[in-house]
Amino acid sequence: MTSIQKYVNALFLLAAAIVWLIVNHYTSVVVGYFQLGRTLGVGVDFIQHGLPLAAALLTFVILRSNTSTHRFATDAVGELIRVHWPTQKDVTLGTIVVIITVISAGVVLGILDMGLVGLVRTLIGA
Repeated sequence: MTSIQKYVNALFLLAAAIVWLIVNHYTSVVVGYFQLGRTLGVGVDFIQHGLPLAAALLTFVILRSNTSTHRFATDAVGELIRVHWPTQKDVTLGTIVVIITVISAGVVLGILDMGLVGLVRTLIGA
């Protein structure tokens, strides 16, 4: 198994875990809202724990066996591996440039605004 396949499988497992969390939450809400514990007894445990697990497993199997999804995920992970990520120095320098640019643009626009307000007050005689 290549290193890309490990990442793709981890991505599919993450998707299955998200599905498990969502289905687990909503089954708990439904069981609590309709008070199914009183009517179903032991069967409610299967609904609360088995249904989310089955949905997560089904999600992983479907994602893993679908060739177009597998090919897309493999290509996406392959592209992410080749990305040149900036260093901390580059990020810090870029952040400083953005902060200086925003402050200077704010000062220029503030001066322009004050000048236009003065011009309008002069024109209307206020």
